[in-house]
Amino acid sequence: MFRHGFTLLFLLAAWQLGAGFGATAYYLSTPVQVADRLLEWSMSGYVWPHLLSTIECSLAGFGVAAFVGTLFALAMASSPSFARLLEPALFAAFSTPKIVIAPLLILWIGVGTLPVIALSALSSFFVIFYGSYGGLRDVSGSYIDTAAVLGAGYWTTAFQFRLPAAGPYILASLTQGLIYAFHGAILGEMTASDTGMGYLIVYSATSMDAASVLAALAVIGAVTFGLLHLLASATRALAAPLNAEALA
Repeated sequence: MFRHGFTLLFLLAAWQLGAGFGATAYYLSTPVQVADRLLEWSMSGYVWPHLLSTIECSLAGFGVAAFVGTLFALAMASSPSFARLLEPALFAAFSTPKIVIAPLLILWIGVGTLPVIALSALSSFFVIFYGSYGGLRDVSGSYIDTAAVLGAGYWTTAFQFRLPAAGPYILASLTQGLIYAFHGAILGEMTASDTGMGYLIVYSATSMDAASVLAALAVIGAVTFGLLHLLASATRALAAPLNAEALA
């Protein structure tokens, strides 16, 4: 921890000193200016509505992606014929860069919160779907055989046998999907919104305000860092009983 802190201080000092030469400070600002901007935003409350909007859109998009992605993965893993029907379309959609979908979302939905949530959900959906699908598809045949012996139907087998057995894989995909939902929301705000951290970055860039751009990036980095640590702790807590059940 001490070594990492020393490295960070060294990089900040090098940035502060290097920004004093030529036009570097115009493009990169300085750590002091960025810190001043963060303090100004915090004290005035300017940044909080933008950050709250990004978090709300991220959670909404993640919720949609988690429900639809897990359900699709479960249905396709339980039905090979359904999987063969949908796999080409899903792969084609997954291969399409999400940024090119933004203009279509603006055309279909307009600007504001809805296209941001939609892009957040799309960014998260494929991570959740493919991670869950791989785990659900590779569930041990003993679970399926046990369900058949007990006379379980299609949906009973899917929800009460296949789904719990793939729990660790689904949990891991949900963890990654939440991060992608956050990134998708920021991307949506940069193209189709007048609020949020993505909008704040674009507005600051068009105003040629490097300090504000870097301050917004610092906020996003801090939120992502905290989110990753929170998810890691939650994953460890939830994965323990799931792993125990899978090994039983």
